[in-house]
Amino acid sequence: GGGSGGGDGGGGEGVEDGPWPRGALVEVREAVNPELRGQRGIIIEVRSAARRLYVIRLLRDGALKPIRQSSLRLLSELRAHRLTQDHKPSLESERRRIEDLGGEVEFPSGPGGPTRVAGIATSRSFGSLAARPYISAEPDIRVVGLDRRRDVFVVLASDGVWDILEDQLVVDLIWDQVSSVHDSRLSPGVVLAEAAEMILQTALEQGSLDNLTCMILLLSWPACEGE
Repeated sequence: GGGSGGGDGGGGEGVEDGPWPRGALVEVREAVNPELRGQRGIIIEVRSAARRLYVIRLLRDGALKPIRQSSLRLLSELRAHRLTQDHKPSLESERRRIEDLGGEVEFPSGPGGPTRVAGIATSRSFGSLAARPYISAEPDIRVVGLDRRRDVFVVLASDGVWDILEDQLVVDLIWDQVSSVHDSRLSPGVVLAEAAEMILQTALEQGSLDNLTCMILLLSWPACEGE
């Protein structure tokens, strides 16, 4: 899997301004059922943005519960911001490019299978020379301005991660590990390596069958300490 994705922590982006994003970590503050109170979960669906109604997957037992925002507490401190788009043959712009070149996109015969071009499940790659020009090595280049007061880290990972884990969940898991480090004996490199390993392990446990790679670029170490 040659797809890459990015998520940067944005504490200044105002997570609570609009509907909370899918993948955000929340805690149940109020519930008729006392057993629900205090439980944590992940937003997997924004059922109604206007009514702030979400479907939450509880971490304790995996149960799905529709809960209003007023009954929840947001635990995500940073908003994930996607920087790239995976190059898959099913992507509309990639499909058009391939077909304009005389190629054909192969759709899966059953649910859940990957879309392919020339038998390969990605539309851009450094290898796959026999599939040129349908599989291109030309990258997308995008310039993103960074704000030192807002942007904390960038995550570079393969589609073995991004096809399984929501962007916001990845950011929350990393931030939970990085922001709570107060032991001066641990260098940033050690903490980031442990956080990257945790992301890979989480994707593996949730059923990823693709190759797994994760790198974390820390933009400002003091920002992770709340300074």
